[in-house]
Amino acid sequence: MGSVEEIIEYVSKWRSSSTYTTYSDGTLTEESLLDLLNDINRRIEKLSFDTPEGKSRTLLYSNYISGEYGSRDYVDKIIKSDRISFSIHDIKEAKLMGMEMQKALSKTVGNDAVAARIMMGEIGFDPSSGYVSKSSPYGVRLSDGRKALSITDMVSGLFAERTIKGDIFIIMPNADTNSVLFQTELLRALNNKSVTSINGEPIAKLRARYSSEGLLGVFNYLKSENAKLMDGLVKPDGKGGYDVNVDPFVKNPSEAWLNSYEKHIHENKSTLESLVKTIDKMSIESKPLEAYISKLKLNYSDTAQLTRSVKIMESVIKGDGAVASTIKQLGANNMALYMASRSGTMKTLGTVGYFLLAVDAVLTIKQAAEAYNKGDGYTGTKILHDWGWRTIFGLGSATAAMQLGLPLALLAIAGSSLVLPTSVAMLVGVMAELGLGFLGWNAGSFIGGGIGDLVWSLMDQAGLLPARIDPIVLDISGLGITTKSVTDGVYYDLDNNGFAEKTGWIDAKSGILVLDRDGNGKIEAGKELFGDRTILDDGKTASSGFAALAALDSNHDGVIDAKDAKFSELRIWIDKDGNGVSTPDELLTLEEAGIKSLNLSNEFVGKVDENGNTIARVGSFTRTDGTTATMKEFFLQRDTADVQMTNSVEVPEDIMSLPEIHPMGNTYSLRQAMARDTTGALKQLVQDFMNANDTSLRQAKLQDILFAWVGASQINPTSRGSSFDARKLAVLETVTGTSYRNSPTSSPTAAEAPILERSYTTLLESIYTMLSMQTSLADVFRKFNYSLDLESENPIKLDVSSVQAYLDEQLQSNAVTGEKMLAEITRALRNRGLISDAEFTHLREHFAKKSIKYQRIIDTAPLTTMTGTDAGDSINGVVDRDNVIAAGDGNDTLIGSVRND
Repeated sequence: MGSVEEIIEYVSKWRSSSTYTTYSDGTLTEESLLDLLNDINRRIEKLSFDTPEGKSRTLLYSNYISGEYGSRDYVDKIIKSDRISFSIHDIKEAKLMGMEMQKALSKTVGNDAVAARIMMGEIGFDPSSGYVSKSSPYGVRLSDGRKALSITDMVSGLFAERTIKGDIFIIMPNADTNSVLFQTELLRALNNKSVTSINGEPIAKLRARYSSEGLLGVFNYLKSENAKLMDGLVKPDGKGGYDVNVDPFVKNPSEAWLNSYEKHIHENKSTLESLVKTIDKMSIESKPLEAYISKLKLNYSDTAQLTRSVKIMESVIKGDGAVASTIKQLGANNMALYMASRSGTMKTLGTVGYFLLAVDAVLTIKQAAEAYNKGDGYTGTKILHDWGWRTIFGLGSATAAMQLGLPLALLAIAGSSLVLPTSVAMLVGVMAELGLGFLGWNAGSFIGGGIGDLVWSLMDQAGLLPARIDPIVLDISGLGITTKSVTDGVYYDLDNNGFAEKTGWIDAKSGILVLDRDGNGKIEAGKELFGDRTILDDGKTASSGFAALAALDSNHDGVIDAKDAKFSELRIWIDKDGNGVSTPDELLTLEEAGIKSLNLSNEFVGKVDENGNTIARVGSFTRTDGTTATMKEFFLQRDTADVQMTNSVEVPEDIMSLPEIHPMGNTYSLRQAMARDTTGALKQLVQDFMNANDTSLRQAKLQDILFAWVGASQINPTSRGSSFDARKLAVLETVTGTSYRNSPTSSPTAAEAPILERSYTTLLESIYTMLSMQTSLADVFRKFNYSLDLESENPIKLDVSSVQAYLDEQLQSNAVTGEKMLAEITRALRNRGLISDAEFTHLREHFAKKSIKYQRIIDTAPLTTMTGTDAGDSINGVVDRDNVIAAGDGNDTLIGSVRND
């Protein structure tokens, strides 16, 4: 195939290997020029013209935008701001249009001007514009009709034929027909089967316009529309330069764009904070929504967070006064882009984050509504899905996301009619998609409350308990040290494993002793606290917080003070906003905190405080005024079922289209795990699951997926004893973030094995239905009806009668496929808790009356699970099946079967 470099070398040595003629001045004759150019173009045609790695959005351009500011300059700025955009200058073949090739041509041709024609085509002067313009795409044209494209046009043409795909953008507000765009690129782009749209206009419409109006008609249409879009985006700054705004073209912002926008946010932070304070004094206007929030029984922090977000969103939807002007100043689309790219913003921007989230929610619903209105339910659902996923990080709570994110989305839907010209029918349609989003996506990607609690409960019985981790805390205020419960705590990576677990925490009047070991100005994990996860200089882990501190006693005098080398590097972290994220103003030197020395002597206490955290050891520190105060080591309680990933990698587009399951314990989310798996084995297993058209085939893939996901595939099944498969135990330990009996090598007893097996089977069944809800059953659940009921615990209700009607129709239409669908749908309904136990019993009875065979199909799912409510329930297990019943609170009557229940 050859390379670009080989072509350039070939050109420079062309005369030595070719027959040619010249004029008297040594310049190649036109005949020889044609031979040269044809030789070059034949070689160019053999190049690959691959899309640059990591890029997916093509930018074309032509002419200038304003004054001396060219379209090429604008495209370059977009590429710096958008990480997936690229132009012809980003492909390796672009080197053929550069100076090295130009020099080789000049040497071989024997004339710089002629070489320029070979490179760029015939150039002329346009007296009407006063600009030099391109009069022909040909580098050589002979009188007998023979001709050859210039090198620039050859490369540009093949770029438009082979490289570009999807939706391409052309910056062309002042383009003219004397350009590579018109003469070469545009027609080839129109004929490129991989192009779906140009400047957002569907390619089919543009091809139809080409058929009726010709290429010039398409060119003029695109130019006119682009001129409208570009109006005001480039304008003189009065200092000899230009103010340039590329924001409308940024889809996947680069770090440079994000940093620039973040600076813009901080410049307006005081305005936003003032606006939020005003909104805080207001009441929620939607009384049903206010009542719904009060029913959620969230902790104080989450309730306040959600209430504020809802009030801000109500102001955003109204779009008047100070709110509207602030949105205009910061750019609504830019807010959404920023939130999508930096999902942890809520934690670092405080009240400003709520404002961004509210705007993001309204825009998301608008985009989903527009997609749905075009009949594109898949895109609408994906928009909602992606928003929900990043909202988890914005709100800071994985398990609360279903409760917190849903009211925001519901309000955005209800209020979108105020800001969108939408019909009631379309809003109902969007709600149905959202119903699938929260019943399907959340049910399909969270392990679920009742089932999840059951898995953790069973494993507690079998000896898998999360370890408590111990930082050292100082009574800086002198008012005593108070902890927060795990419910009111924060997400923090105490055990250095890349996952931030929900953990008990320390109040804002006390200080956590820390050491910024990596020197990045942040305290990001347990290794930088003083506890049993501190990494010592010898690479070993400390046995306790005081042991970790003792390692810094360089003169061995029993205290840590100015005579010890690391004393000046120690910091006291006072988490003022209680969010588990350190900021420079929260990190004090010991001198700033008024501390003279830290005393290493301590005594073990082992007392559990009122918030469930354990006071492990108590010591003291000496203030600079000579007084002493308490220093305690705490075992903080953790919820390893409720985690966030702290070091996510970028997920490729092909994996983004595959199912997602949220992180559990020490497990990456399924997409993150697939993105990290360099072998591609996990991705292939998931695709095999998706492509399997039979339940048994999907079931057969399930265990392989789970083993590959948590990295247990290569574990010897008997390495943890003969009572229980070590691979399954590794799965349970990983998804719960625990170790069996707090040891990675302990072996289960024969008595514990059945409990572990039940835990594993319950988890396996949940994973199966999570995947099914997003694959084989996704389109099916979109056919059902949903209703909105804010007075219900689950405000989006799945209409069981629509499920029943669908299954009746399927069974009548085709008995075989209908029976398979009956099994799969009832399996998902039961396991994912999508309907109440009473509703499921009614559905089962309906089909049992029709046929005993249907009853058996419903009752013979791999695992029968039922979930009660917090009220007094009567739950009947399925006869002749192993039933797993999560009753919930209240006075319940549980009736099992003759099997192991």
